[in-house]
Amino acid sequence: MTTTDETTLAAGSPTTTFAPAPTTAFAPAPRGAADDDLGPGLTATDVSTDPRAISAATAVPRARTAPARARRPANGAASAPPAPPAEIEAALAAVPAPVVATSKVVTVAAPASAALVVPTIAPPDAEGHGDVLDDMLDRAVTHLRSLQDDAGWWKGDLESNTSIDAEDLMLRKWLGVWNQEQAELTARFIRSRQIADGSWPIYHGGPGDLAPTVESYVALRLVGDSPDAPHMRAAAAWTRAHGGVPASRIFTRIWLALFGWWRWEDLPVLPPELMLLPAKVPLSIYKFASWGRQTIVAITVLMAHRPTGIPPFPIDELFPAPAPAAKSRRRARAAGAWVDTTIDGLFHVGDADLDGDGSPAAQPSAVGAPSVPVDAPKRRRGQDAAPEPPDVAGRAKDGGGPGIPLPDGRLRRVGARAARGIKSAAFEHLPWTWMFHRIDKALHVYHRHPVRPLRALALGIAERWIVIRQEADGCFGGIQPPTAYSIIALRVLGYPMDHPVLTAALRSLDDYSVIRSDGSRMQESCQSPVWDTCLATIALADAGLATNDPALVRAADWLVGQEVTARRGDWSVPIPDVPVGGWAFEFENDTYPDVDDSAEVMLALMRVAHPRPEKVMAATYRGLQWVFGMQCADGGWGAFDVDNAGHLVYKIPFADFGMLTDPPSADVTAHVVELLGELGLGDDPRTKRGVEWLLHSQEPDGSWYGRWGVNHIYGTGGVVPALRAVGLPASHPAIQRAADWLVSRQNPDGGWGEDCYSYNDMSTAGMGVSTASQTAWALLALIAADRVGDGAKGEAAARGVAWLAATQTDEGSWDEDHYTGTGFAGYFYINYNLYRLVWPVMALGRYRRALAGDAH
Repeated sequence: MTTTDETTLAAGSPTTTFAPAPTTAFAPAPRGAADDDLGPGLTATDVSTDPRAISAATAVPRARTAPARARRPANGAASAPPAPPAEIEAALAAVPAPVVATSKVVTVAAPASAALVVPTIAPPDAEGHGDVLDDMLDRAVTHLRSLQDDAGWWKGDLESNTSIDAEDLMLRKWLGVWNQEQAELTARFIRSRQIADGSWPIYHGGPGDLAPTVESYVALRLVGDSPDAPHMRAAAAWTRAHGGVPASRIFTRIWLALFGWWRWEDLPVLPPELMLLPAKVPLSIYKFASWGRQTIVAITVLMAHRPTGIPPFPIDELFPAPAPAAKSRRRARAAGAWVDTTIDGLFHVGDADLDGDGSPAAQPSAVGAPSVPVDAPKRRRGQDAAPEPPDVAGRAKDGGGPGIPLPDGRLRRVGARAARGIKSAAFEHLPWTWMFHRIDKALHVYHRHPVRPLRALALGIAERWIVIRQEADGCFGGIQPPTAYSIIALRVLGYPMDHPVLTAALRSLDDYSVIRSDGSRMQESCQSPVWDTCLATIALADAGLATNDPALVRAADWLVGQEVTARRGDWSVPIPDVPVGGWAFEFENDTYPDVDDSAEVMLALMRVAHPRPEKVMAATYRGLQWVFGMQCADGGWGAFDVDNAGHLVYKIPFADFGMLTDPPSADVTAHVVELLGELGLGDDPRTKRGVEWLLHSQEPDGSWYGRWGVNHIYGTGGVVPALRAVGLPASHPAIQRAADWLVSRQNPDGGWGEDCYSYNDMSTAGMGVSTASQTAWALLALIAADRVGDGAKGEAAARGVAWLAATQTDEGSWDEDHYTGTGFAGYFYINYNLYRLVWPVMALGRYRRALAGDAH
């Protein structure tokens, strides 16, 4: 990585002098604040009091190229787990040992024609096998097996939107670690995702969105693209037509503020004093979802210091209207004109800064060089306030997911009755909004005159809070956004670029980059090895692979080695007595294991005839205890936290970026219920509460809302098999209504698809271009609902299987450009590149089994 001169930062606060710390300096928070490392209620035995003690400088990451390995403890070796309760031990022992079967793998040639020719699925033989079905499934299994790493894991690339790529470039430019060759490769990828109207969307086939469009434009300017180039002119015109920079999301404007293209004074305040609030207070950081919490803490540091750089170039073309011309700033101010809306107006330009013709002199090219922001002129009495930014194109207009307002101020329900308490920050008619806007104004005043000891204490706690959560591979939170913001926050706090914490963090972002087949560089928002591996294991086992096959045993070994056994993460703040356990989504994310991954991992482990069953049983027991502890009060399960469904966080002016809480969802709850059913715990009261939650959250049309996959097809494809696993008959009204809904949404070509826009408009639920993953989800539900066999009963499933057969690629997979993964409904979607393979393999395997009379 080519390194240029380090960026010099300037504190925006007029009351605080910023001086970079010495290269080895680290000022830990007062000893009395030790309990705030991971949250109130945790003791010094849970985490180190010195953040450097478990930073990337000393922690050893899990080797990605070796089989299962010992977990690293946070503070010494983990103690042996207690003996399992008798009922759980009995349930685990009663689970039938996986049947050691042999699998038939045959490679056949793909159809010569690329046209969609729907084949006829031959009647199965006595074992439920047919030539087309067997050949299709065997090719897919062969291809999936070929993608396994020698260590046992699978990982597909994760595509999101170009904000991730643009922010990676902006981060490296701001830090002074720019590599032009690398940047050109990223720029090539960004350009490839621009759509015809000049904008960038947040999902394939979707409309343009301001956040990726503004950020991608700025990133390309940093790389060297001319603003007069046709693709740049189109992007700028689209941006202006949709409200320009003022209408963009707050995080976009924070990035611009770092470069001096936006005023910190015009952003809502998140003060670091939030770190001093007890965990149970409504606006405590622990009331935000894990993904927002890790980012917000870093943002509070930036809000306190307000680092501002000299822009390397103006971006006036991204604003809807230029500032009025004025011969002199002084006269313009005297006239009451607002002269600071353009980029040049954000900085003092003294006489010494002017060229002979009176124009601003050329500025240093180093981004982040010290500058002094111009104070905004005060609004005169009676003068209209600046208008609120218009809504961003592509977000919900007439319906939507969590946190997305409807035009009349209502919020679309999240999974029917699943999360009644979630509201949107757009309720302008409620006094909460008015109150928080008044509080925000007061916080701006407080920023200029903070209580210094209090602010110093808060910043110290925030610093330690960030560093103590660095994972062994250097990342923060396992995803790109909090890692990037944490790097910036620590840099602002004086950490030099060669500090081990920062070098490890940057290295983790390097690990997220993917060089694509066309030579371009794509930045992943995160990586999904645990999730992909457990799904691949389930799929291969359900497709008939021998349960003692070395591929499955290696996968099980690797998964057991990924179990979180030592560190108590944020999840433990409200439930400190729940023992550590579970699995995370990524290679390294011990602070944030999640229920969804944990349930699917245990479902995968149950399918493997491991040579050391006691090893698998012990991990399953610990995981099960943790999952039980994560059940919410209403009976459902969220992903990362317990009872994280408050609505007050949506009222703050900062809340414009989607889902801020982690309430129970149908898909996560379904995966847990399915696990409990397969473990024989269907009669457990906790299981019954989960089943009741699922039945209560069914939509009126018979579907279920999908929180982490698009959308109602995903939710329905997860819930129906779960209900069958706990013993509900296929004839149950909820199951048959779900099957009827799926049949009604089948495309004429035989497949199923659902566009991300269904989060905006529920009338489009289950409608979209057919995709392999969504067709597989629909099949999983229809198979579980006993909609398989001869005649009309099995027609829809047979047509879905025929569509998969007709669209399978030569290598045995399926093409899938459309995004079927959900990060934050209405704001962030994901194309899991392995979904197109693992889900069809799973569905086809179960379909073949169902034809043989063994659907479950």
